[in-house]
Amino acid sequence: MKVFLVEDEVIVREGIKKNIDWSREGYEFVGEASDGELAYPMIQKLKPDIVITDIKMPFMNGLELSKLIKKEMPWVQIIVLSGYDEFEYAKQAITIGVTDYITKPVTGNELLEAVNRVKEIIESQKKKDKQMQMMQEDMQEIQVIKRQKFFNDLVAGKLSLSEILELSANLEIKLTSSRYNIILYKLYEGEEESHNYSEVANRMKNRLNEAFQKEEAIALFERENEETILVVMQEEGKSLHSTVEMYVQQIVDTVTGRASSAKLKYFVATGKEVERLSELPKAYEEACKAFAYRYILSKNQVVDSEKLVNYQIMQDSRVDISALDVNKMDKAIVMNFLTCGEEGEVEHFIEEYFVSLGKSSITSLLFRQYIAMDMYFCCRLLLEQLGISIDILKEFGDGLKESSSAFQSVDETITYMSQIFHLTIQARNESAKGKYRSLIKDATDFIHENFANEEMSLNLIASHVNVSPSHFSNIFSQDMGETFIEYLTKVRMKHAKEMLKCTSMKSSEIGYAIGYKDPHYFSYLFKKTQNCSPKEYRENGTYESNTKV
Repeated sequence: MKVFLVEDEVIVREGIKKNIDWSREGYEFVGEASDGELAYPMIQKLKPDIVITDIKMPFMNGLELSKLIKKEMPWVQIIVLSGYDEFEYAKQAITIGVTDYITKPVTGNELLEAVNRVKEIIESQKKKDKQMQMMQEDMQEIQVIKRQKFFNDLVAGKLSLSEILELSANLEIKLTSSRYNIILYKLYEGEEESHNYSEVANRMKNRLNEAFQKEEAIALFERENEETILVVMQEEGKSLHSTVEMYVQQIVDTVTGRASSAKLKYFVATGKEVERLSELPKAYEEACKAFAYRYILSKNQVVDSEKLVNYQIMQDSRVDISALDVNKMDKAIVMNFLTCGEEGEVEHFIEEYFVSLGKSSITSLLFRQYIAMDMYFCCRLLLEQLGISIDILKEFGDGLKESSSAFQSVDETITYMSQIFHLTIQARNESAKGKYRSLIKDATDFIHENFANEEMSLNLIASHVNVSPSHFSNIFSQDMGETFIEYLTKVRMKHAKEMLKCTSMKSSEIGYAIGYKDPHYFSYLFKKTQNCSPKEYRENGTYESNTKV
């Protein structure tokens, strides 16, 4: 712990420095000054844990200095020395937040005792802070899942206004505003959509999340596959449009700045402004449409839904054969979506894919059939690659060949192709369940082998099984019926109970052995999950060797 001394009397200052062997007592004497004015900039730079200061000094006295320190660095503990044994000074010192008040003359032993008392206060606070931090980290995954469900229900129109307000208050989410919009974005290491783990993208996403969570005008949510949703609210006296643009630029600048990796890319989409919470699903829907362009366009793009071309405007236009850009009919785009896309994105993707090919892809019946056939064969190809029977698409394949009635309008075409895509993605997901079962087994084996590792975290295990943290969190909780952190805690507590019953190890040693380096946090978690303290369990509990984890 670092100690700084402020004392205008040279003899007293030298005596304090020399009469205590600071290094042997476990302290680092980092600096000294003769008055508060000289001391303050030094304290700002050195950031000591403990400041010992005289009260009566020239230029700036000890109480004035203490006020400045407590305002800027509230964690610093202050011991005040005074030759004036007056109650008024002590009262002022207490009001400021000074930890201890000692009257002169003071011996080295008396001062050391005071410093040691302050040291205990600091260590106790550090333990509490660490415990709180660990609790918050453990709760983070659960909170993300709760927030995900809340947002999904909100944009699905499942919640009344009173339910929205109640749930948002419980989750400490501010959603009160006169106007709203949505920013939807994802970071990539490379061009392709993927569920794979990326340390670079994950680190940058967390950096952005930390910044946005501090903004009053933003409510942040996460979608599966490391996609982030920002609900942006209008601030008094500011344009919502300019606020959205500012946050979009912040994403772009953060990802492309000097400190970022050159490999990292982004795709950002914005929705349309709405005035009511009940209209937020509309803003989200428009953002999702714009976000679907990530399968069609190259990365490092910002797509504003307000500027998207609406296919319905084109339906009455005269067909121009040259307007169909056949070169844009890239099977890789469709295959990428079929491989990584979600069912909820199907209609958006198909609509935007048609639009991206040019006006004639929308207005010409012949071209609509041609593009639909091309997309149909992509669906067949994916099923064949996955070893799934293509019989599920036979009815639709026959329909493509025999009838043009399904393509009389743009909406009918999109509806027809959407059914084919939904069937294909459902079959893909069903096929993936076997892969996920293997992945979950790999994850649970890893947890059982490494539960004692203090660094065990969602990021660590996601990296081990090579999927993104949010994707892993979702599939793990769906398959296991509990979150990763709940499962890890259960495994650790099972081993803790075994050791409490079958060994003479101290509680602190057991906590250390199962991955909790802070004994206080281990005791807190044990009591929370087992409804008794480790000591009470050892004395009264009954270990059940067949406990399932």
